Amino acid sequence: MERVALLLLCLLFIVLGWPFLKRLGIEVDEALVASGIYKRAVAWYSMRLFRHQLPLMELSYLGALKTWIVAPIFAVWGPGPVSLRLPSALAGAGTVAAFWYLLRSLLGRRAAWIGAVLLATDTSFLLLTTIDFGPVALHLLLKTTALALLVIWHRTDRESLFAAAWFLFGLAFWDKAVFIWIAAGMALGALAAFPRLVARTIRPRLAAIGVAAFVLGCLPLVIYNVARPLDTFRSNARLAPKEILPKIDNLRETVNGRVLFGFFTALDTPPQPGSLEAPFRSALLSLSRATGRTDHNWTVWILAACVAAIPFVWRTPARAPAVFGVVSFSAGWLAMAVSSGAGGSAHHVVLLWPMHFLVIAAVLAAVPGRLGRWPVIALVALLSCVNVLVTNQYYLDLVRNGPAIRWTDASPALVRYLEGARAEIVFVVDWDILETVNLLTKGSVPVIFAEDYTSKPPDPATISSMREIMTRPDTIFVSHTQRFELLPGVNSALQYYASKAGVTRTSLATIQDRHGRDVFDVFQFR
Repeated sequence: MERVALLLLCLLFIVLGWPFLKRLGIEVDEALVASGIYKRAVAWYSMRLFRHQLPLMELSYLGALKTWIVAPIFAVWGPGPVSLRLPSALAGAGTVAAFWYLLRSLLGRRAAWIGAVLLATDTSFLLLTTIDFGPVALHLLLKTTALALLVIWHRTDRESLFAAAWFLFGLAFWDKAVFIWIAAGMALGALAAFPRLVARTIRPRLAAIGVAAFVLGCLPLVIYNVARPLDTFRSNARLAPKEILPKIDNLRETVNGRVLFGFFTALDTPPQPGSLEAPFRSALLSLSRATGRTDHNWTVWILAACVAAIPFVWRTPARAPAVFGVVSFSAGWLAMAVSSGAGGSAHHVVLLWPMHFLVIAAVLAAVPGRLGRWPVIALVALLSCVNVLVTNQYYLDLVRNGPAIRWTDASPALVRYLEGARAEIVFVVDWDILETVNLLTKGSVPVIFAEDYTSKPPDPATISSMREIMTRPDTIFVSHTQRFELLPGVNSALQYYASKAGVTRTSLATIQDRHGRDVFDVFQFR
C-alpha cells in the first residue's frame, strides 16, 4: 500500500508539470541535446567509435549523458516538447521516490513522507526539472539515488551498493561538472554529521572500489580532459567572491518559488490574451483570487525555523541528518557563490535540492514525540497546498500571457515556414533560434549562426563577403523582432552591414506566437 501511495505521489508530480511541459516552447539550452544527433549542430567533443562519432561533451562542463538518453527516444518518437521533456519529468519523479527511500532508511516512514510530499509539490523543483534547461533533472536523480544507496550500504554492508553509489556520483560529475560544488558541500556535511562513516569509506579496499566506480561513471569526462588537458577546469574554474551578496536574492527567490515569474512566463499583456473562461481554468482563477495571487511559498521561513530547532532535537536520530543537510546545502551554495558565473541563476541553485528538505523532514519528524503527529501533518499539508497555489499562479500566467521570449511558442510556426521555404542557407541573426530549429527539423534546415557578420565596425573584406551572401536568391535571414532581441543590437548591426554593402532588406514573413506577438522576422536582401 505504501508503494502505491508513493507511486501516486510521483504521478501527482508529473500531472502538476504536464501543462508546462506542453505549453512552453523549446529553449536553446534544452535543444542543445540535438548536438551530436543531427548534422547542423555538432557536439563540443566527440570520439570516433565503430565508424561513428560518439558525442561525449555538449560543452566543456556539460556531458552528453542526456543526449545518449534522448537519441533513441527521438529515433522512435521524433523531437518535440513532450518527447524532450517527459524523460526529465520522469527523472524528477524518480528523485522524489529516491528521496523517500533515503529518508525512510535514515529516519523512518514519517520523515520519508514529510520530505517526499514537500519535494514533489515544490514549485522550483517541479518547473526546473520538467523544463530541464539547466540541465538539472539527471543530476538530482543521480545524486539522491547515490545517497540512498550509501545509506542502505551502511546498513547491509553490500559492497555492490557502495560501488553503484559512486558510479552514480561519477555519472553526475560527467553530466555536469559543476557537481564539484555539490560534492564539496556533501563531503563537508558528511564529515560534520557522519565522521565514523567517512572514516570507514577511506579504508583501502572500499576506497579503491569507490574510486574505480567513480572514474568509470565519469570516464567520458576523463577522456575529454586528457584529450584537451584539464579543459573543463581551466575554462570554468574562476573565483569571484564579490558576487556573493547579489546571489543571496536569487537563492531566496529560488527556495520560495518566485524566481521564474517573468522568466518562464511573460509579464506583459499580449495582443491576444489567453482565455481563462473555461470551467477548469475559471475555477483555478477564482482560487488564485481568493488566496490573493500566491506567488511564493513559505519554505524559507520553515527552513529557518527548523535550523533554529536543531538544538532541541540534538539527542534524537534527527540530529545527524539535519546537520548533514544544513552543512551540505550551505557549503554547496557558498562554493558556487564564490565562483564566477555560478549561483546567479535558479538552475544553479536548484542543484542543492533536496538538502534543505532533508533538514525540514528530519526536524519535523522528531517533533510529534512531544506535540503529537496531527499538528505536523496539518503543517505539511498546508505547506504543500501553498506550493500548489504558487504552481497554479504560474499556470494562469502562462495561459493568459504566454511564455517569455526564451520559451516562445512561435518556434513551431517558424519551423514550418523554413521547411516550406527550402532555402539553400538560413542565416540566424540572434541567439536562441538555431538549436531549436535544428532540433525540431532533425537538422533538415541548413541553419547557420551569423554572429560574425553582425559585429561593428565592418571591414571591407567582410562587407564584400556579406554583400555576396545577402544578394544570393537562395539565402534567407531569421532574427527576433527588435522588441524581443536577446543579443541587443543585432538587428541594427545587420542593417548597418546592409547599408555599407548597398543592399535593401525585404521582409518575407513575420512569425507570431499564439498570443499575437510578433516574435520572428524572416527576410532577404536585394
